[in-house]
Amino acid sequence: KPSRTATNMFDVEYGFAPFDSSWASVGYTLVAPQRYASEYSNYGYKLKEEVGNGHLFTAVLGESLLGGWNNTVVRYVKGSTAGAGLWSHTYTGSKDSSSYNIDIIDFGAVNFTENFNMLYHTWFNFSKVKNSLNNKETHGRDFQLVLRPQYKLTKMTRLILEAGMFTSSSDTTVFGDESERGNTQQQKLTLAYGITPDAGNAWSRPEIRFFATYKHYGHNEGRTGTYGNGFTVNLMDKATAGASTVDSLSDGRKTEFYFGVQAESWF
Repeated sequence: KPSRTATNMFDVEYGFAPFDSSWASVGYTLVAPQRYASEYSNYGYKLKEEVGNGHLFTAVLGESLLGGWNNTVVRYVKGSTAGAGLWSHTYTGSKDSSSYNIDIIDFGAVNFTENFNMLYHTWFNFSKVKNSLNNKETHGRDFQLVLRPQYKLTKMTRLILEAGMFTSSSDTTVFGDESERGNTQQQKLTLAYGITPDAGNAWSRPEIRFFATYKHYGHNEGRTGTYGNGFTVNLMDKATAGASTVDSLSDGRKTEFYFGVQAESWF
């Protein structure tokens, strides 16, 4: 089977202001694989029989909030591109029109005082991804929260604290029988000292940050460390002279500390 195909995307969006100091938009995108009558005939492969269209619906509402702003976004992906989630223009993991992926995202920046502001981001995800070829179906639930308060120390320096957490769970069935469950939890905490032209402005760039980060992987199944702190041992089947792996063991740290310097600039 061919590994790549051209994709057509047809997109429409309408923006409006529902009330003072607000903005909103609704949109729809059709994601369709390129189809020809003799498509991939040399391979004996009919793309239209295995991969259908994808449909992406979006709604955005923004408004002024506490001297800053807030955006709320709802995304609904339906069809064969649902398995790709946020990258919904690709065909990943789903070949069934009943698959869906729902994202509810809220993010923004608020100013509590002249010297104290905060960036924040929340994300909820609910999905059902089904592959009709092998009758495999996965139901997923994800949540992410990031808070980034910043305090102005001087005209060009600020103290930054970033706290984040992520949790994910999934249930996978094959031919209607429960086969696998997954559960992941991660947390991080970063303290940074930033140097920027206008430290009281959350978006002031360029910025140099000296930071220290602590990460905890909690119940993250199968995860050992961002930079390979864990190790993996493969146990081979002696009867087949090492031709197949019959088991594997992995171990590693559940926490990490690291330090660094970041330079960021926007153009």
